[in-house]
Amino acid sequence: MARFKTILTNAGAAALTVAMYKGETIFPDYVLAGSGIFNDDPATITALVSPVSVDIKVMDREFVEADGSNPSLLKIATQTSNIGLTVVTPIREFLLYANSDSGADMANAIPFAYAWLEGDDTDNILAPPLNPGQADTMHFHELAIFVTNQEMASIEVSFALDGFVSHRYLKEVVAGLLPKFVGDALTWDE
Repeated sequence: MARFKTILTNAGAAALTVAMYKGETIFPDYVLAGSGIFNDDPATITALVSPVSVDIKVMDREFVEADGSNPSLLKIATQTSNIGLTVVTPIREFLLYANSDSGADMANAIPFAYAWLEGDDTDNILAPPLNPGQADTMHFHELAIFVTNQEMASIEVSFALDGFVSHRYLKEVVAGLLPKFVGDALTWDE
């Protein structure tokens, strides 16, 4: 599987600092893909090297709290499909935006995090679908960003309505919605 390294951009770090100071939140909500290779400090990037027109979505956002020697992480799951492609397309970079209203407000969007391919071009290549207009290949990539507890408090995490959620998150949401009954009625084990 293709492996990507991910880094919080300078713009993302600055936006988090301002959000923490003002008591606001940052919402990572939109991702674009590219086929380019950035040859400078990845934290300084503000636009993809070589954007590609590909069907890509942010599917899930999750915080993983620090555990012993493992640091806290923000995990962003993305899904890329080959629907609409007419040529073989390599995916070598991702740019995650925050506060873009799902891509509708790119003028105010923050280039929050950048991910780039680490290693060879292998299974990061998307071929056109066999039947045009129908996706037959999906790639899932997880962008993982180290965050501090202070930063976690300033990042909003929710799932996309057309996406998927982690089992743990679903259990937490449903547990908060369903009353606990006794006997033959519905129960929610924790």
